[in-house]
Amino acid sequence: MSFSTIHEKCTPALISPAQDEILDNGCIQGQDTTSWSFQWSSCEEAFSYNLYVKSSTAVYPAVDIETPNNSFIHEFKGYASVPSGWKWKVRAKIDEEWGEWSNEGTFDVEPLDTDCEVVFDVDYNRYNTVRIGDHVWTIENLKTTKYSNGDAIPTGWYSWYNNDINNKNKYGALYNFDAVVNDKNICPIGWHVPTDEEWTKLEIYLQNNGYNFDGTIDTDNERGTNNKIAKSMASRSDWNFNSNVGVPGNTDFPPYRNKSCFSGLPGGFLNYDGTFYSIGAFGAWWTSTPDDGLNSYHRHITFADTDMIRWSSANCFGFSVRCIKDN
Repeated sequence: MSFSTIHEKCTPALISPAQDEILDNGCIQGQDTTSWSFQWSSCEEAFSYNLYVKSSTAVYPAVDIETPNNSFIHEFKGYASVPSGWKWKVRAKIDEEWGEWSNEGTFDVEPLDTDCEVVFDVDYNRYNTVRIGDHVWTIENLKTTKYSNGDAIPTGWYSWYNNDINNKNKYGALYNFDAVVNDKNICPIGWHVPTDEEWTKLEIYLQNNGYNFDGTIDTDNERGTNNKIAKSMASRSDWNFNSNVGVPGNTDFPPYRNKSCFSGLPGGFLNYDGTFYSIGAFGAWWTSTPDDGLNSYHRHITFADTDMIRWSSANCFGFSVRCIKDN
C-alpha cells in the first residue's frame, strides 16, 4: 500500500468497539476461534478502507488490511497476550488516494482464559466462566429450577424478578437460603455455592492486584480496608446512573469497568414480605455460610457505592447465586 498521498474528503468515524471497551480473549489451549468485530462510518465515495490494529507493545500490527466494507471481523486462535493498551484506526481510499486517519480508538481484552470453560446445569442452562485468582467462577447468575441430582427445587424457594420469567435469561433466579444450602447441591456437578471465606479470598485478591477503581493496591489482606472493587466486579451495562466517583452507576474510569469479568448484574432482590426491589440498583449473591439460625451472609454491590459489601440477611430473602468450581 502507498501511504504517501492524503485525501481530505472523508475521514471515517469509529463505531465499535467503543472507547475502552473490553473484548473477548482467547484460550491458552488455542482450541476455539476468537473474533473481534470492528465497524466504522462509511464514506460515500470510498473504494476501500485501511484498518490498522496494534497492541501497545507489539512491533507489528495484529491487523493491517484493506477491505471494501466499513466493517471487519478479525479471527484468531490462541489468545491475545497483551491485556491492555490496544489501539485502532481507519482511513478511506477515494479516487485511488488515501485520506486522513480517523481518531485513534482504544480497547482492552479480558483476562486470559475467560469464557474458555463452559458449564451446564441440570436444566441445560449454559454458563461462561472466568478464573479470578485461584478459583473459577461462573459469570452469569444461576437460573436452574432443579438440584444437580434432578430433583425440583421446592415451590417458593426461588422466583424470577417480579415473577416475570422474561427476567430469567439476563438476571437468573432469586433463591432463598434454604435452596442454597440444601445438600442436593443447587450448582452443577463439580461446582458449589461459594462460602463466606471464598468470597473474602476473591475480594482480597482483587484489592491486592490492581482492581480498585483508582488503581490503589491493598496490602493488609483484609477485605474491609481499601475495598474499592465494585466497579471492577459490576457489568458495564444495566446499572442506574449515579454521579458518585468510581461507582458502578458511573461510566468514569473506563478501564476498570468490569475489569475482573465477574459481570455482576443489578438483579434486585426479593424481600421477606414477597416484594421485589432494586433491579438496576442492587445485585446480591448468597454465600453458603450461615450467620445464625435465621440469617446468613451474602455479598452485594450497589449503583452508588465503590465497595463490595458483606452483609447478613434473613434466610427468607431472595438473592442471586454464583457458583465456584470445586478444587
